[in-house]
Amino acid sequence: MTPTTTAPERLTVERLRDDVEQLARRCLCDPVTELFGPLLEVQERVFSRLEHEPRPEQAEQLYLLAALVSGQLAKAHHDLGRSHQAMTLARMAFVCADNIGHTALRAWTRALQSQLAYWADRPQEAAAFADCGVALAGEHTGSVASQLACAQARAAASRSAAAR
Repeated sequence: MTPTTTAPERLTVERLRDDVEQLARRCLCDPVTELFGPLLEVQERVFSRLEHEPRPEQAEQLYLLAALVSGQLAKAHHDLGRSHQAMTLARMAFVCADNIGHTALRAWTRALQSQLAYWADRPQEAAAFADCGVALAGEHTGSVASQLACAQARAAASRSAAAR
């Protein structure tokens, strides 16, 4: 017999999902300095749940949330001029997406990594991340596909300018 998720466990995961969604909406308008603390706190709660043996039916949702909040934290670190920490968090987001086989989220994290590499003046790395993201995205359309196309174009232009 497989254990079932209890109501408090379900509520905890649902609460984490609501917190991540709220922070994602706030990331569009609020200053990064106001978001940094709450992002760190939610990331800590999500990873704490992952470390303390979540039920199998919760693990996928928790890895998804971990990837999303780590990606948002990567953007926050980037905005604060912390490129090394930003790339580390973007890698963490990719690993979490990869753990659950979420192709679109893996492609999104590759677009993020490409952007971070571009702004760190590493055009070759930016191009490699963008190309990897395009391969992952495959036939997916939408914002991830357009982000990756922009990342490829930006990296190609940067490499071309550097070659002159």
